[in-house]
Amino acid sequence: MNIKPAYQIVSQDLLAKLAQAKPGQSVRLGSLGAFKKRAYSVVVEGKTYQGYQFSFRAFLALKQLGKK
Repeated sequence: MNIKPAYQIVSQDLLAKLAQAKPGQSVRLGSLGAFKKRAYSVVVEGKTYQGYQFSFRAFLALKQLGKK
């Protein structure tokens, strides 16, 4: 079994969901955790730049895997 194509499909799907998410919205990663999208803006030399930041919160199932 070749795992590389499966990894690429899952990665592309996750990136598409993160791109479509609105600021403040969470994207779940099954029972492992969730990514939350936040908007931010920065002023550099008088110009305002806007972007998005993602944070990840691990659920109990993932935390328990790390303890084994």
